[in-house]
Amino acid sequence: MWTDSWIPDHPPRPPRAHGDFQAKEKVNEYFGTIRAQWNEQKLLEVIIDEDVDKILAIKISSTTRQDLLGWHYNEDDIYTVKSGYWLGIHLPTNAPPIPTHGPAKLKHKIWKTKAPARLKDFLWRFLSKSLATGNNLKRWHIVQNDQCRRCFSAAETADHIFFEGPYAKKIWRTSGVSKLTINNPNYTFEKILKHVCNVLYQLSYNICRIYLFGCYGDYGREKTL
Repeated sequence: MWTDSWIPDHPPRPPRAHGDFQAKEKVNEYFGTIRAQWNEQKLLEVIIDEDVDKILAIKISSTTRQDLLGWHYNEDDIYTVKSGYWLGIHLPTNAPPIPTHGPAKLKHKIWKTKAPARLKDFLWRFLSKSLATGNNLKRWHIVQNDQCRRCFSAAETADHIFFEGPYAKKIWRTSGVSKLTINNPNYTFEKILKHVCNVLYQLSYNICRIYLFGCYGDYGREKTL
């Protein structure tokens, strides 16, 4: 009664008492004179009101059967991998998930551009700082040298590949994006990309595709040099 986690809470737990109780009591000692009912008066004398309500909501079988373990996270009390996964990420003791880098509104805007789907995914990874750039590969202990393999003049960061590198600058000059925006030292990475998304949103599909494939292709060549 007081040690098993049989109260269908999140997560399941034993009932909480406010009165005296016997540690070795069993749940069936709180049944009423009619087996299919609870002894509500006895429950109220020992258990806090909130837990009494949860207990009274549990139906008692009218026939004598062996007790079985149930999984209260599904209506049929049967465990599924899906419900187990849900519990695993929603336990009250879990630390809140750490969001990926980059503002959510800007990531949402990326999906509204007229770029092909794989390039939208590429831009999302770019904003999340999860691309396999040299500095990330070094941080992940995959490589020791993070130097750009195209210009060999700076570390291979996302900013370098897509904004600061000589090849990237050539693409930006024909992109329709203001040079003042790209070269402004006070603009953050996210602010520049937000401006880029505004421009891409206005471009025709074909122009947008040509421009983004230029950036995407440069990144791909970096990875194969």
